[in-house]
Amino acid sequence: MVSCGKSEKRNPTGPTAKLKLEVVDSLIVDELEPLVMDDHRSDLGYYLLRNTKSRQPLLVDEQGTVIQEFDILNEGPDGIGSFGTGYRLLNDTSWVAQNLMTGFYLYDYQGKRKKHLPSLQKGIFSITINTNRTTFHPFMKNGAAYILGEESNAFDHKAIDPEKLGADFYTTQKRSLNMR
Repeated sequence: MVSCGKSEKRNPTGPTAKLKLEVVDSLIVDELEPLVMDDHRSDLGYYLLRNTKSRQPLLVDEQGTVIQEFDILNEGPDGIGSFGTGYRLLNDTSWVAQNLMTGFYLYDYQGKRKKHLPSLQKGIFSITINTNRTTFHPFMKNGAAYILGEESNAFDHKAIDPEKLGADFYTTQKRSLNMR
């Protein structure tokens, strides 16, 4: 068996080999509900976690202390509605939430909504709700914020003919969201 360590010891392999598992890193958070990690920024020392049942996002430091539980899954002035599906850290002042139906929302770390970016949907061709996967990535480029992600409803899957379109399909799909 091979690991990240530098042990030269040879262990037996195969389906009958005994395995020894060891927890080498963990994060303990004082929450009763199971959590999923949507993002981690070691340069900020933050984790963005999500309750698996309520889908409510939590900002947690590297010691497991809950810094902020964001109450955004509502129709209030700072809410995104009830379809919150993923959360990502952008930079030292902002993070991004995704609503399955209405797009992306930019927040500050106090939970105040700063901007709404509508979805790029062309229609509802499919709906996929990922429990343990976030399908977008916000990033900064030359001082501007962008989102790179999957949008399964940005095109009609049935209209794609690989024999006709080939690689030209990808040139038609080059569009990104600029958060300015």
